[in-house]
Amino acid sequence: MSIENSRNTQESIIIDGIYDNLICEIILNEMEIKVPKFTNKGNNKRFKNRKPYWNDKLKELWNIMRGGENNFISYKGKKPVRSALRWEYTQERESFDKALNVPNGHLKNQSPTTCISRI
Repeated sequence: MSIENSRNTQESIIIDGIYDNLICEIILNEMEIKVPKFTNKGNNKRFKNRKPYWNDKLKELWNIMRGGENNFISYKGKKPVRSALRWEYTQERESFDKALNVPNGHLKNQSPTTCISRI
């Protein structure tokens, strides 16, 4: 009972005001200044694993291969045309695979420290 009575005293009201001031103003302002904020804007590209061997040539070959695959899959016409589209797609896929394996194989032969330093 004495704890409840002391809570209502003038000193406890002053202490509560000081505590609220400390929490609301000082600590929250320090947190806004020093703690980094994370905002998710729907772009997670920076969280993806970067591939040190990926370059503009591979990107171009990838887009060509993807376009050929889409043409082959979406075509619903005559069989000779479809097989020609399939042949084109396989050729594009093989050229992409060859170009991909050259720098990727080069990285496999390096020590892990040189791969990390390139990132």
